Amino acid sequence: GESQLRRLPNHDMDPAISRMQLDVQAALDADGNLQLQTNIERRGVAAGHWREMLLRATPEERNKALSEYFAGGVLTHTDLEKIEFLNPDSLNAPLYATASIKAFNQLDKVSDLFIMPLPLPLSTPTQKALFAAKRYNDLDLDLFFEMAPVQEKVELQLPTGLKLAEMPQNRQIDSRFGRYTLSFEKTATGLRIQRETSFRIRFVDHKDFPEFKKFYLDMLDADDVLLAFRK
Repeated sequence: GESQLRRLPNHDMDPAISRMQLDVQAALDADGNLQLQTNIERRGVAAGHWREMLLRATPEERNKALSEYFAGGVLTHTDLEKIEFLNPDSLNAPLYATASIKAFNQLDKVSDLFIMPLPLPLSTPTQKALFAAKRYNDLDLDLFFEMAPVQEKVELQLPTGLKLAEMPQNRQIDSRFGRYTLSFEKTATGLRIQRETSFRIRFVDHKDFPEFKKFYLDMLDADDVLLAFRK
């Protein structure tokens, strides 16, 4: 009997309902290859999106989509070796998964330093459409980003003889479009990295694009920080 349109609540971005958490054990070997053992927890709408994809996709389509999902960030030459979903048939429970990802040849030698990108299985994706000088239509950010809040904790273990040359700076970006934090802490075996992202709005008016573009480029810049090591 309703005659009025109603907008449903946007639970995608509500951290009390939807979020994604990654707990990662990252080991760098002497050849510069990075092995990431990742525990994944997706809640709310974020879990529903993946369950929908799992149900409607063939195994080949699923593996292709997930490989692209984890290969769109700062790590290059990645191989999604294995991913296992622990409870894909549960309708309302958080979705749990484990993933094994290998990133090959991550160390570059510059003078007496060894340079490596952040060992993040999930980082801000490079979206060419967002580099435009101007937009003439509005943006639906759900087409470009993981809208649910994301929390990543990476425990990076370094090989014997390799030490961090300089502690990277923590970063925090606060905007009306969202929030980003990146922090670093030395550990007995290497480095602990914690990264959190959350969006506050989904739809961006084309007139606000320059302001949103700055927020996006700042996140890209923060994710692009390099780690420097010495032997």
